Amino acid sequence: MSVITGSYKPSKNVSQANLHKLIEKLKEDESFKSIYQPLMENNQMEINDLKGIEEGIKKIVENSNDESTIKIGKEAMLIVSSASHLINNLEYAESRLITAMKNGDWVLFDNVESCPSNILERIITLLDFEPSLNLYEVDEGITYSSNSSKSKTRISDEFRVIFTYNNVGAHRKTRLPQTILSRCAILKMEPIDNDIQTIATISLLQLPDKKYKLNNGTETDRITVAAKIGRCHFEMREKHNELTGRSLSRIFISINNCKE
Repeated sequence: MSVITGSYKPSKNVSQANLHKLIEKLKEDESFKSIYQPLMENNQMEINDLKGIEEGIKKIVENSNDESTIKIGKEAMLIVSSASHLINNLEYAESRLITAMKNGDWVLFDNVESCPSNILERIITLLDFEPSLNLYEVDEGITYSSNSSKSKTRISDEFRVIFTYNNVGAHRKTRLPQTILSRCAILKMEPIDNDIQTIATISLLQLPDKKYKLNNGTETDRITVAAKIGRCHFEMREKHNELTGRSLSRIFISINNCKE
């Protein structure tokens, strides 16, 4: 699902929420001005720098006799400790799909017959006349739309979705529902392995030009092998509908990987 929603990953920087909390706490006492002022100016801090901040606060606390300063310093050190934990420093990384939506790129979903149904259900709204996508998993929920007034959540008018779908043997895979098909401009192509001659021609182009040894020990050229592959594949395809042009690709890969 992260291919759609994006994901959270560890950040090298302290989160803005924790940084703001630390600055506000230190600002309660001018004794810590030398610490919080640089933080306010930079407005950014790496997690690795927290140790130095903690040591600076600790030094001020140890040299102070003021109870208020000591109390504020200890509370600030608790904030530093919490801010250093990984769980408190995760940042959201948007998915490629979200980036493409905003940039107006074209996105290809290849072989969607193997796509989990829950993924298809989530992206179906992108096929609407006015595309939209609701990511309720992110923060408090984000809705992307072509009508959004904010650039961060606006889907570009140039954005397009392209599916490739092989319906051969689809009874064992995810069938595209009519709700999706009715929203698509469909370009249908016939299988590349629908007759012996075409299969043999494809095979001939893929086979290395060398001598091949058959099971009976005799040698033959690639034209004969291509003809045999074409006839064998076609006959098996007629009996077992699961065979597709991809089966040919796997055969050629195996042949080309064979040692001399």
